Amino acid sequence: MHYLIIKSLHVVSVISWFAGLLYIVRLFIYHQEANLSQIEGDQKTLQKQFSLMERRLWAGITTPAMIASLVFGFWMLSIMPGKIYWAAPWMHLKLAFVLFLLVYHYLCGSIRKKLIHENLQWSSKKLRVFNEIGTLLLFGIVFSVITRDIGTVFKSIIIATVIGAIIFKVYSAVRRKKSAKL
Repeated sequence: MHYLIIKSLHVVSVISWFAGLLYIVRLFIYHQEANLSQIEGDQKTLQKQFSLMERRLWAGITTPAMIASLVFGFWMLSIMPGKIYWAAPWMHLKLAFVLFLLVYHYLCGSIRKKLIHENLQWSSKKLRVFNEIGTLLLFGIVFSVITRDIGTVFKSIIIATVIGAIIFKVYSAVRRKKSAKL
């Protein structure tokens, strides 16, 4: 029962971590678009509000959830009978995805700081593409744990990438069409 409680806390932490990462990049997109606003009063008000939202999300949810995910994950691995998961290829792949997720988390923190100082050089389009990296890491981690088959993991990432690219193209076209009408 002890193991199942730790596993449950790990799953909740991971869900919270991903929710925070996926949402904060959306906030970055809106923040960057506000930086490009032509109306000075609106620009300053929006920048202040987005900075506040990003700080609260980062410090109150995303980073604590990351720490909890790592603590509960390694705790779970340490009490596993026979330590069978440490040798499994799917676990190595999952841990590699977690390492990439930590790098992604760090990059999000760096982007947040650049937005605060108004020196982020990325467009909102580049941020939208960057946001999809988190989604692909989510696919990799979930498919590693559930299927435990490396081939299936990579197939799921390829399929998710193709579907994501199609959705991105359609969304961009719809957005351009709406902008042209205004």
